[in-house]
Amino acid sequence: MTTILMVDDDRILLELYDEALSVDFDILTAYSVATAIELLTTEPVDAVGCDYNLSDGSALDIVSWIAANQPELLKKTVLISGELQPPTGGFDIPCLYKPVHMETLLETFDAWSTATTSNPHGATDAT
Repeated sequence: MTTILMVDDDRILLELYDEALSVDFDILTAYSVATAIELLTTEPVDAVGCDYNLSDGSALDIVSWIAANQPELLKKTVLISGELQPPTGGFDIPCLYKPVHMETLLETFDAWSTATTSNPHGATDAT
């Protein structure tokens, strides 16, 4: 089963993400940049959904870590923001805007999961 790391400093949103996504995916949750990086270091993660503004930094801190340590995961990372056009630091990362409909989040992760399942050797057509 695909494992998704959801990062948000709003615990209520994390609970909502967990409830909505855990039917189809294994969900890991992190409340901070530090916890997210710790999970990325110690757990197998197939996709990441990350709030843009976090209490101890921003999603770009996590994206930069992913780029340096697990660059293949960038293709399956999505930012979630209340800002219309948050700075992406030069990374080509899709962004979903709050309030995010759970259907949209499910469709995003389903597309990535299906692409990985269809071609387990890593090459995908999904972005």
